[in-house]
Amino acid sequence: MFWIIFSLVSSTVVFFLSLSILFLRRKLLDNAWFLSEVAGLVGLRGKEKTKPIVILEALKDMKENLENRLKNMVLSERKCFDILNCLDDIVVILGENKKIIFANDVAKRFFGEERIVGKRISEVCESYELLNLLEKSSDKDELKGEIAFYYPSKKFYMVTLKRISNGSILLVIMKNITREKMLDKMKKEFITNISHELKTPLTSIHGYAETLLDGGLEDVENARKFLSTILEESSRLSRLINNLLDLEEMEHGEVGMDMEEIDLSRVIDRVRNIIKPLAESLNVDVIYDVRSVKIMGDYDRLIQALLNIIDNAVKYTSQKVGGEKKVFVNLQEDEKNAIIEVRDTGPGIPSDAIPRLFERFYRVDKARSRKLGGTGLGLSIAKFIVEKHGGRIEVQSKRGEGSTFRIILPKVVMENESV
Repeated sequence: MFWIIFSLVSSTVVFFLSLSILFLRRKLLDNAWFLSEVAGLVGLRGKEKTKPIVILEALKDMKENLENRLKNMVLSERKCFDILNCLDDIVVILGENKKIIFANDVAKRFFGEERIVGKRISEVCESYELLNLLEKSSDKDELKGEIAFYYPSKKFYMVTLKRISNGSILLVIMKNITREKMLDKMKKEFITNISHELKTPLTSIHGYAETLLDGGLEDVENARKFLSTILEESSRLSRLINNLLDLEEMEHGEVGMDMEEIDLSRVIDRVRNIIKPLAESLNVDVIYDVRSVKIMGDYDRLIQALLNIIDNAVKYTSQKVGGEKKVFVNLQEDEKNAIIEVRDTGPGIPSDAIPRLFERFYRVDKARSRKLGGTGLGLSIAKFIVEKHGGRIEVQSKRGEGSTFRIILPKVVMENESV
């Protein structure tokens, strides 16, 4: 019985397997089933669309479409990198374990390594402030902070950290704000200086005026002294305001230079007549050695620049203790330039102070400068005028041996005669 049942079942299975093979064979032979499946995969439906030629065309289109999309993705990536490389800011993209997966050209130059991609940020950066900021950003989508680098020179950066791609990638942008910080510092120093410069003469004027009102007018001799001081301080205040406005207008281009052919000997003669009463009152001899040298320049502005320099030389030489008190003014020329040299026999300037001489309100000796009635703006104005003429000012000095200021102006006609 068992063998009978086994034979029947086996026969049935073999029969159905044979039918299935025949069915599949027929399907494969006429390609209908295979083509139908392929057509479905490439998005085609319908009897007409299952023809081999139609499917092949569809596959070809799909291949070209994929190639174009891949090409566009590569081009888009390159464009993004090109844009990032054009930025002045440092841009770094960090992946897992803070490994660098992209750094623009500015970042490579800043960190001093061309091949930094693949390295951890801690391997190329030793800044504790930056690494600490990166640690703080681990649980934040965005974080900003200001950090400083001290080598090779002190620079300040505003750092922006932003997480993208669901937090797996960290975008680091570092903007150099050193210039802004320096301007802010200069602004604060300027406000401090101008407040002090205005306050000093105003305090004197107020004090002496108050004394006169409280009965000081009865003492005629003292009253005259007080009024003389009020006049001097008010004149100093007026000079300060005028110089400040003048410098501000020059820097903003609101003061034009009326360029014409002039003889520098005429400029020096005019300054000689202006400075003579001051030099005589301070017992300083000003010795001139001048020849005729012609340049293109603004007559009045050059007088203003040279007057500020010689005025300084005379006043500081007058403070010399012992020895001759002399200032030498020479006008020379070489093949290309006119050179005005002002050499004094005053106390000299410390070497560390020379780079700051032309800053607004900077004084080597503040007490002496205020005593002499200076505003701290004269050299700034002189430098600006000389540079507008295409020239420069050089300074040489040594403590106890006097100072030499050299104004160098081009003799050639400037391209823009009106600046």
